[in-house]
Amino acid sequence: MRLLATDLDGTLLGQDGQVSARSAAALRAAREAGWYVVLATGRPPFMVDLLMPVLGHAVTHGVMANGSVIATLPEQSVLRCGAVRVVGRHGGGRATASGRPRLPLRLGHRRRLRA
Repeated sequence: MRLLATDLDGTLLGQDGQVSARSAAALRAAREAGWYVVLATGRPPFMVDLLMPVLGHAVTHGVMANGSVIATLPEQSVLRCGAVRVVGRHGGGRATASGRPRLPLRLGHRRRLRA
């Protein structure tokens, strides 16, 4: 198996926040050569979805929301959705007790956004 993983901000995306034609063509070429192409980003899924009109089927998977969501792309079929540990502060600036609750993570929504 061959896998190409790329970050978005400051790597794949230009200063304008867009994927260049050259970068999109390179990802398509990798996919056509049989590589898995993975987007790795801190962005939530709905923001990655905005890139799909340019990237199309050049990408196969996304590791999004700082690793909390792993999904197929462009369909965004969720393969793994993690939980977020609540990190809060209370009275006197002390961190919460070690038994902090774990909350399910839900990012964005399933509705497709149009660019």
